[in-house]
Amino acid sequence: MTTGLKTNRDKVVLIGAILIIIGSMLPWGTAFGYEVSGLDGDGVYTLLLGIASIILLAFVSWESGNKIGQPILGILVILIAGNVFLDVRDIPFFSVGIGLYLTIMGGIILLLIPLIGKTLNED
Repeated sequence: MTTGLKTNRDKVVLIGAILIIIGSMLPWGTAFGYEVSGLDGDGVYTLLLGIASIILLAFVSWESGNKIGQPILGILVILIAGNVFLDVRDIPFFSVGIGLYLTIMGGIILLLIPLIGKTLNED
C-alpha cells in the first residue's frame, strides 16, 4: 500500500475534496440577515463524503483499479447539494450562499476526475 500525492490527478482529487469539506461548513444560504450553514442540514452528509474522498485517495491508488470511487462520491455530493440548491433557489428573500456553490463545484471535480486525468496525460 502506498500513500501520498503521486500524480496531478491525486492533487486535483484533493482540491475537490477540500472544496466539498470547506463548502459544507460555510453558509449555504442567507435570509433576512440569518445565515444557514451547510452543517445545519445536508451539509453533514457532504462533509462526510468529502472526508471519505480523502480516505479513498489515501488508501486506494488509481492504478489498483479505483477508477470509479471518486466519481461515485462526486455524484452523491452533487445529488445532495444540487437537491438543496433546487429546493431553496425559489424561496423569497433567500439567497444561495458560497458554501453550496463550493460543495457542488467540488462534487463536479470528483465526478470529472477520469476526464481530468486523461487531460493531464496520466491514464
